[in-house]
Formats: sequence, structure tokens, C-alpha cells
Amino acid sequence: MEAVFDHQDWEEPREPVPLLGVQAQEGWEDREEQTLLRPGREGIGAVRRSPHYALDAQDEPRPDSGVLSRPHMSQRDVLPAKLFSNHHPKALVAKIAVIVGSVRRDRHGALVANWIKGKLERRGHEVLLVDPLELNLPILDRTFEEMEDPPEKLRELKRKVVEAEGYIAVTSEYNHGVPAAMKNTLDYIEEGYSFKPSAVISYSTGPLGAARVVEQMRLIFAGLKAPTIPSSVSIPSVHKAFDDDGRLRDTAHDESVNGFLDEFEWYVEAMKAQRIIGTPY
Repeated sequence: MEAVFDHQDWEEPREPVPLLGVQAQEGWEDREEQTLLRPGREGIGAVRRSPHYALDAQDEPRPDSGVLSRPHMSQRDVLPAKLFSNHHPKALVAKIAVIVGSVRRDRHGALVANWIKGKLERRGHEVLLVDPLELNLPILDRTFEEMEDPPEKLRELKRKVVEAEGYIAVTSEYNHGVPAAMKNTLDYIEEGYSFKPSAVISYSTGPLGAARVVEQMRLIFAGLKAPTIPSSVSIPSVHKAFDDDGRLRDTAHDESVNGFLDEFEWYVEAMKAQRIIGTPY
């Protein structure tokens, strides 16, 4: 593992120093990635907000942040080396939640969701599909966090929201607005989205591809603290874009979605790196 140090008074790294006082996060199976190369110093501690963030004894985190106050610390000093590359050849493998917005019996959203699911899986990601048709949730009365004993289907939804490292909404547009099923599903979970990127794929049988709903989804994800990437994908005439077996007819959509996913992966990786260091709150 390569270590980079910006401060001229620090010595060359000698021994890997394991992080102390915390348990490793789940999913980090490579024990080597839980080790940080540091100079020859003693008194190593750990920031409470991040099991992968080591501190020297004299380092003081900013109040309520879990982030080092010493300005010369860089991401490369505190993050697993595999997060960094000079040319960004490929994003890390991640869990991505794909959220379907329609529950209509003849919906096209399932075709679009399966298409993007296949795209993500071919890139090595694990897809967590969230389908309101399968969830069959009533109109919101109490959120998951407000319930004393949530039903199993809500526990499963909560698990997917928490485990996901990014969210892709696949949505149509009803009367210039977000489908009720999409909004209802998102509103059931209050916590778990924060500081993870989101993205929107819209579709319609008309010529605009439900482009208007994209901006509304940006507002909703902002409320969930899951900022939306700048790019989006809109698929017009969706009933003509896919055949009966769900195969894409129009290869132009393939080209546009590849760049969209490249951008989304960049945000997934960048925000994961920042969450490891620590979040503002």
C-alpha cells in the first residue's frame, strides 16, 4: 500500500499501524485495507465517526465533525490506497439502489429498470431493486423511524436504503409531476440516504421523455440529503425504445447512459471517500 505525506517534518513510513479503538466496518473483507501506513509516531487513536480514519494523539477533531483540524492532512493519508488512481480506470464496486416509480399494470418502468440493472451488474455493481409494486405500501401515515414494530417489508426497504452507496430513480411523469408511488416509497425512510449520490432516469411515451420530472426528483433527493448528479437520462417514446423482451432497440440510449453511469460512478466513489473521512453532521 502506498502512503503519501505532504508535511516535510514527517519521516518516511516504516510500519503499518492498525487502527485502534474501533471495529472494522462490515464489507471490508481485506484486512490489509484496514491498516494505515503512518510515520514513526506513537499514541495512535481513532476518530469516532470513521473506523478507517487514524489520528495521532495530538490531533484534535473539529467539534462534532470527526474531521482532522490539521490542514496538511490529505485524503491519501487516511483512506485505503485502492480508492485512488491517477487515471480513474474504474470506479469501486458498489451497492446501487434502483428505485422504480410506477405501479401501473402495463408500466414501462420495469423494462427501463431491468435495462439499467443489467448495465450496472455488467460493471460489477450489486443492484438493490426497490419496486413499490412489490412493496405495496399504503399511503404514508408513519415513517419507518416512527414505527415501534415496522413490518418486514419496511425493514427490507430500510436495509436497502442504508446499504446502498448510491440511488438511481427510474420514473415516469404524471401530470407534470412525480408519480405518487415514487414519492410515497421515498418518504417512508427518513434516515439512510445522507451524503450518497442520486441520479434520475425518466421516460415517457411522448416526445419529451418526462424531462420535467427530473428537476422535481432533484428537489426530493435534496430533501433526503442525497444530492443528484448533474446529468440525467430521458427516454422519449419508451414504448418504441424496447422490444417485447425488454431489449433496447435504440442504441443511442446505450451511448448516453454509458456516460451517465461513468459520471454516477465518479460521484459514488468520491462521496464514499468523503464519508470514510467523516461527514459534516
